[in-house]
Amino acid sequence: SYGNYQREMVTKDMLLKDWMLLYADQKRQQGQSGSHAANIQHALLHLIRYKGENIRMAQLDKVYCEGLVQYLAHAKTIGTDVPKRGEHHEKDLAKGTARLYYNTFVTALNEAVREGIIPENPTKLLKKEEKKLIGQGESRRCYLSIEEIRLLMATPCKDETVKQAFLFACFCGLRISDVRTLRWADIGKGTEGYYISKLMVKTRYVVTVPLSENALSWMPARGQARADNKVFELPSFFSVNYRLKQWARRQALT
Repeated sequence: SYGNYQREMVTKDMLLKDWMLLYADQKRQQGQSGSHAANIQHALLHLIRYKGENIRMAQLDKVYCEGLVQYLAHAKTIGTDVPKRGEHHEKDLAKGTARLYYNTFVTALNEAVREGIIPENPTKLLKKEEKKLIGQGESRRCYLSIEEIRLLMATPCKDETVKQAFLFACFCGLRISDVRTLRWADIGKGTEGYYISKLMVKTRYVVTVPLSENALSWMPARGQARADNKVFELPSFFSVNYRLKQWARRQALT
């Protein structure tokens, strides 16, 4: 429940901006991660840049959605006031990021339909070819060589926790989403050494991963941390990505 005041605002005449903010608040109340809320916030910034702050939910139609696809396909990044992030340098929005923001918009409208704010989701009127500008392209996986990892190990990083978490992931094979949610309770010790037993965020499967000496060397000391404390206290996904790029540039790995 959004509360009585919020319920009164949920009408067909409400602004798209207000709905996106309410949607983000709802997700926070449901326990969604901070990075998910950040995705909604960034999507909202682009919706405002696209058509301004005064678009109402009742105005959303196929033409609006077609234009949004066109906008995102050619959009530039938008800086945010994140402390210590440095000056924002505008660049082309990556296709994967454009697709993420569009999908965030789609799911927000799906929720608006369930809440009775709009009768249908206008994005469903778009054909696949009308979304191809931000469609899924051929995927290409990139890997660091052993030598590149060694170079990074010897390179200082402005955020030591980000460096530790990244190198830990390299040596145990976890995704960043799983490293971010890793807790001390997920780490055990058996007859053959330490291991991780954890529900993977993406696949929803529980996996057991043995920890090598290299992986263990990049884990922080537990100290007085409780079992439910996170092993790595990382900033937002966007901040982690930014700091990793800064670090990699020192060795010209980007």
